[in-house]
Amino acid sequence: MTDVIEHYQQQFSDHVKQFPGVENKNLQALRQSSLAQCASLGLPTRQHEAWKYTPLHAWKTQHAGHHFASAKVNVATQPLLSSADAYVLTVINGCLQPDESTSSNLPQGVIIKTMRAVLAEDTELSQRVLAQLSSIKCNDAFSALQLAAWQQGFVIMIPESVTLEKPILIHHHQTASHMLHTQNLIFCDTNAQAAVIEHFTAEKAISYWQTTRTNICTSKDSLCRHYSVQEQSLEASHFSHLDIDLGISAEVHAMHINLGASLSRHTVTSQLHADHAHLSLLGLCHAQGRQHMEQHADIQHLHPNTTSHTQYNHIVDDTAR
Repeated sequence: MTDVIEHYQQQFSDHVKQFPGVENKNLQALRQSSLAQCASLGLPTRQHEAWKYTPLHAWKTQHAGHHFASAKVNVATQPLLSSADAYVLTVINGCLQPDESTSSNLPQGVIIKTMRAVLAEDTELSQRVLAQLSSIKCNDAFSALQLAAWQQGFVIMIPESVTLEKPILIHHHQTASHMLHTQNLIFCDTNAQAAVIEHFTAEKAISYWQTTRTNICTSKDSLCRHYSVQEQSLEASHFSHLDIDLGISAEVHAMHINLGASLSRHTVTSQLHADHAHLSLLGLCHAQGRQHMEQHADIQHLHPNTTSHTQYNHIVDDTAR
């Protein structure tokens, strides 16, 4: 699939000046090195253990040739969960829709900003974001491409001893055929509590490829709940990655509901290296027709007195896998 890699390299060159943080030399160096790693690794094949069941030939035929989403697309819509009592962020084709978002009146110290806005400033938070991005380890070409070419995302920071009473709802909606890579960072500082919902939807019969990575970083005694609802177009491919870093006595409870896309992969990685850290993972998949859905989890207990609980339920109809 060398031709696919070359296509992404060309797309990267054509769009890199539109990416967030273009003025930051360290971030640009990270993007360039990640793109080089993508080319060096090459796209995975069935000989790679983690990808042996993924029908990448179908992905290549349908989505490998898509172009990056335009940074200028601006389409208004109402989120399907608009009735929820939450701080709502509406994102259409990778662009935040301020008029359709309700993230004001936050508790003191809570920050919800786009990655672009955070990286445009030289602050302690922007340095924290860059440090977190630099710590990401890419084990395959897709994760390397995602780190090189992410186009949008959010930074959520819950300060010490603050409990967010309402959840944060990020509604991602697609209306065009393209590829879109998103990167989110959630920081829960000491004794902080928050819940984040990511909802992925699209217009019917739209063909596109979306990858998303959400990184959760928790400090001592904090609690973060993360919910992901994937209802993408049945003509789409959706690759998602949830990476979790747990502090001492911190807890993360994550649930993934997988309903859409023709091809979807959801990966969770976590290293439990702090005393009394706890991770809970719940998942529900309903595959119909010719859908292909995969769930991957790599949970490493690197410290005594750490616990985790995992439960995934799958409903498979027709010829789905």
